[in-house]
Amino acid sequence: MAWKIPVSKGGLGPIGEAKVKVSVNGTRVGVRFIPDEDKDLPEGTITLNVEDCPKWVRAGRFIVGLNEDLNKMTLIKPIAGMARLRFVRLARNRDDEIILQSVETKWGTHEVFKAVFEITSPDKWAGMQVTKRFRFYFKPFVDGDKTVAGISKNPERSAYAAELLDWLTYSGVLEKPLGWKSQDPVRLLAKIEKRAQTADRELLATFKDGWVEQLYPVEEDEDEGFGNDPEAEFDEEFGDGPVFLDEDGNPLPEDDENPPF
Repeated sequence: MAWKIPVSKGGLGPIGEAKVKVSVNGTRVGVRFIPDEDKDLPEGTITLNVEDCPKWVRAGRFIVGLNEDLNKMTLIKPIAGMARLRFVRLARNRDDEIILQSVETKWGTHEVFKAVFEITSPDKWAGMQVTKRFRFYFKPFVDGDKTVAGISKNPERSAYAAELLDWLTYSGVLEKPLGWKSQDPVRLLAKIEKRAQTADRELLATFKDGWVEQLYPVEEDEDEGFGNDPEAEFDEEFGDGPVFLDEDGNPLPEDDENPPF
């Protein structure tokens, strides 16, 4: 049998549902992935230094991503439920340039960009940053004597165009005409980013499988019925290592042979 040459994953490691615990002194983070027959996830407990995790890391069950070497947490986000959030910025590369990338689908090639949001409530998720990808469905239109940006697809026929239009509307970007004299895509995105940051509107989001599924405007009388953090128990002890906190921030007893996670 021929030798199978090792292939780098480009720094990408496992991503899946995991139970996360934080040590009492706040310096270590334990991660145990929930088995998934469709994914190649590491077994047992992986212990990380807290500085190698996003600053909003906390105890609970989340979608977690690690790097290829399993020594850094690259993402942690809610699995499912509802939350309030605010726009932070558009995703950028290391040179601080807004990212507009082409992606291949079975329906063709599309340009996409990502918006970064920060969760404001419920408290158990507050401070976490999540992203939502939008298709760049813009094209120039003439509005009187000005060139403005318009939606290039019919929102009544395209779900992607509809969610783009919804976000622009709910975020306050469309309070005035969206001029686009330069017709430069990145400059348009920079203008959209600035308007959304200035408006600073809170939105309501639903999550499914770790993704922001839908965005809605927040009504002043909305009930605070947020969050649907799935609960699960590990089949075995979390593992040797530092003392961990439960999801309410209380230390777990060191002599508990079957801790409730």
